[in-house]
Amino acid sequence: MQGNQAAYCARPVRTGDWLSRLAAEVAAARDLPPVDLPHPGPWELWPRRDTYELRPILYQPSLTAVVFYPRAESEVGIRQLWRWQRTGAREAWFLESDGWRECDVLGLLAYRLLRKATQVSRIGRRKLERAETRTRVMLGAMGAAGRYGPPTIRYVELAVPNAEVWPRWVDNDNAKPIPPATGGPLRLVQYTGGLYPGGAERQLCNLAGGLIRRGIQVETLTAFDLSGERGHYAELARRLGVACRQASATALTRRAADELPWHLLRATPPALRNLIISLTAELAADPPDVLHCWLDQPNVMGTIAGLMAGVPCIVASTRNSNPTNFPRLNLPYFLDWYRIAAKSQRVHFVANSHSGAASYAEWIGIPVERFQVVFNGIDLSQLPMPSPEARRKARTTLGLKETDRVVSGVFRLAEEKQPDVFLEVVRRVRARVPGLRVLLAGAGELDEHVARRVRAEGMSDYVQLLGRRSDVAAILLASDANLLTSKLEGTPNIALETQYLETPIVATAGGGTVDAVAHGVTGFIAAVGDVEALAGQLTHVLSDVTLRRRLGAAGPAFVEERFGLETMIDRTLAVYEHALGRRSQPLAA
Repeated sequence: MQGNQAAYCARPVRTGDWLSRLAAEVAAARDLPPVDLPHPGPWELWPRRDTYELRPILYQPSLTAVVFYPRAESEVGIRQLWRWQRTGAREAWFLESDGWRECDVLGLLAYRLLRKATQVSRIGRRKLERAETRTRVMLGAMGAAGRYGPPTIRYVELAVPNAEVWPRWVDNDNAKPIPPATGGPLRLVQYTGGLYPGGAERQLCNLAGGLIRRGIQVETLTAFDLSGERGHYAELARRLGVACRQASATALTRRAADELPWHLLRATPPALRNLIISLTAELAADPPDVLHCWLDQPNVMGTIAGLMAGVPCIVASTRNSNPTNFPRLNLPYFLDWYRIAAKSQRVHFVANSHSGAASYAEWIGIPVERFQVVFNGIDLSQLPMPSPEARRKARTTLGLKETDRVVSGVFRLAEEKQPDVFLEVVRRVRARVPGLRVLLAGAGELDEHVARRVRAEGMSDYVQLLGRRSDVAAILLASDANLLTSKLEGTPNIALETQYLETPIVATAGGGTVDAVAHGVTGFIAAVGDVEALAGQLTHVLSDVTLRRRLGAAGPAFVEERFGLETMIDRTLAVYEHALGRRSQPLAA
C-alpha cells in the first residue's frame, strides 16, 4: 500500500458491487489502486453503487466505521488497533494470502491485549494461538460491549459480483446431501416479524398450540420485540402454551461463529443483516428439523438464516397474493430472494389458498406444483356456541335492538380491504333497509379517512366505528350478515368465523375468499368492486329471514370440514414429513 496506510470509510460496509471491484483491484496490486494524485496515505473511502472513490487526507479521521488495511492482520499493531477503536471503527478488513478477512476491531484488540499479557507463559500463549480460543475471546469482548455477531468473516471470493454469490452457493449446497433431521420427535421453530393483529399471526398461534398438544416441540421466534402492537397475540400464545421470544444474536456459539458461511452476509439485504445474524445464531445453537416462516419479509430472512445454519427443511408460508399487489408492502429485494429460495432443495412453499399459490408461482416463475395449499384452520373451541341466547346477549351488550338489521365489517382499515367500497355498499343498502345498523371494527392507516367520510356523508347515525376490538365473536353473533369487500385475501379468518357462528356473509371474490365461502350455500360472492351486486345480495339476505337462517345453518359444517384446526395441523405436518422424507406425498387440500 502506498505509504503502508489504511483507507477509512465513514459508514458500515454491507453490500454493493463496489466492494467486489475494490477487492479485486487491491488484491491484484497488493496495494491501494493508483489515483490521479500521488499520495502516501491515509485515504478516505467513499463507496458508490457499483464503484468507489479514494480521496487523499492528511490525518486519520476522528470518526470511522470501517478500516480497509490491505496487508495481513499480523502487520497491524495494538496501538493502531487502539486508534481505530477510539475513532469508532467496528470493522477492519485485512488482505491475507487466501483473501480478505473482516474482523471486529474491539474483539481483535481484546484478543491481542490478552495474548500480549500471556507472553510470559508458554502454556497460555500456546492455548491462545488456537482458533477456537481466539473466537471465544473476541466473542466475549464483543458481548461485554453489547455487540454480537461473527467476530471474523473470511471472504475467499470477494471479487464475485453480489448477484452471483447466493446462486453459486445454493448450486453447491444442492449438490450435497440434505442435512439429516435431529432424530426423535419432530422439532419445529416458527419465525415471524412479531405477533401483530393479523390473520397470519393468529394462524401461527393456532398451529403452534395444536402441535404442542400433539407432543411436538415448538418454539416461536420473532424478528422484533413483542411490545405494543407487535405483541397483540402474545396473550393468546401464552394461553395456548406457545413460548414466544425475540431471536437474539447472544445465542451465537464459538462453533457457529467459526464454521457457518458468514461470507454470504455481504450479498444479503443490508437492512436485514443483524436480524439474519440473530436468527442464524438461534438455529445453529439449537438446530430444528423444520423452520416455518410466515409472511414475505420473515420468509426472506428465514430462508437466508435457515440455509446458512443447515436446517433440513425450510417452509416459506405465503398468506395472500404476491406482494406486487400491495405496493406499500412490496420491497425491492423480495422477488430476487424468492427466486434464490426456489432454487434450493431445502426450501418448500406453502400457500393458504389456490389463488395465492398461483399468484406467487407466476410471479416467481416456478411451477404452481411447488406450492402446497394448506387452508387456514380455526380453533373452534375458542368460539362461543351460536345460540339465540348468545345472540340476544351480544346485541344487548352492543346496544342493539332485536328489530335492528345489523351488518358488520371486521377488517383492517387499509387500501387492500377497500373500506370505501364497504361504505358505499352499506349506504345503498340503507336506502332499501331503513332499520339498518352497521358495526365496523378495525384500525389501520385509513382510520381518519373512513371517519371523515362517515361524517361527511351523514352516515354517523347508523354506522358505528368500533376501532380495534377483542370481542369479535360478539360482534358477529349480533349481526344479521357480515360484509367483506377486500380486493385480495389469503384465506380470510373473519369469513370462517362468521360462517361458523351461523351468520351469513357477503364478500368479494378477492383471492382466497372464493375458497373460504360456499356461494349460495353459506353466503354470496360478487366480483371485486361490484358495488351494486354486493348491495343487492346484502339486501336480499337482510330482507329474507328464511334465507338468512338457511345460509347460517349451513355454515358450521362447511367450516368444520374444510377449515377445522385439526385438518390444518394434519396438512401442515404432512408438508413437514414429506419434506423430511418421512411421507411419500403431502395431503391434498
